[in-house]
Amino acid sequence: MILYIDQGNTATKWLLLSEDGVTHQGAESGVSVVTLTQSLATLGSPLEEVWLSNVAGADAELALKAALADFGRAEWHSAKVREGCLGLSLAYAEPETLGVDRWLAMLSVRAKHPNRRFLYVSAGTAITVDVVSAEGRHEGGLIAPGVSVLGASLFGRTAALPDVSGGGVPANRDSLGTNTEACVHLGAWRMVSSFIESTDRQFGANCSVKIVSGGDAAALSAYFSGAVECVENSVMDGLIVLRSLQC
Repeated sequence: MILYIDQGNTATKWLLLSEDGVTHQGAESGVSVVTLTQSLATLGSPLEEVWLSNVAGADAELALKAALADFGRAEWHSAKVREGCLGLSLAYAEPETLGVDRWLAMLSVRAKHPNRRFLYVSAGTAITVDVVSAEGRHEGGLIAPGVSVLGASLFGRTAALPDVSGGGVPANRDSLGTNTEACVHLGAWRMVSSFIESTDRQFGANCSVKIVSGGDAAALSAYFSGAVECVENSVMDGLIVLRSLQC
């Protein structure tokens, strides 16, 4: 049994694969694998390999290893950014400082759309943008706060403004607010949507492929010009690609 884990800053996503395909998958808040361990106990099959993308720090990886220690002596593979994998040439002078989640996402898109120039956007806690040429040259990227972070930052720095970090997608996101909570929530969405529009206009015009992933992907896809593909979890897809490449 092969286990893939996408350990983010606010959630743990996991996918169990057997020879028959997807067995179980799930997502939990923080560094938690309660439902995963329950699934493993039910299945009764030992883990053979674990492939991990981790942006939550070394302690998170140690916690995951401890939680899964009773389910077989699995071979652990913690993804590390590498120059040249799948012909991807990174823009960073120090490739190891690039977020492994961004790298895996770029691998997944390049594997699915070889020899195509693409714009990739991850829309979650943070919004990350990366552009890769048809030849595999990473031209660089952008990082901006996501909607929840924008809302939480106002709440944390003011005495009277409400916390809208968990407010979800506003139904009337192209309108004006008629109470303070709505004003903050809609303001955050307008900032993010304007960021997406300007980024797409400047950097996506010559891209034949545009991909958006993450929790706010569906809502923000409307702010791209032309066709855009929403992908559930490009990081997980990248882990699967990485295992197949062994690079």
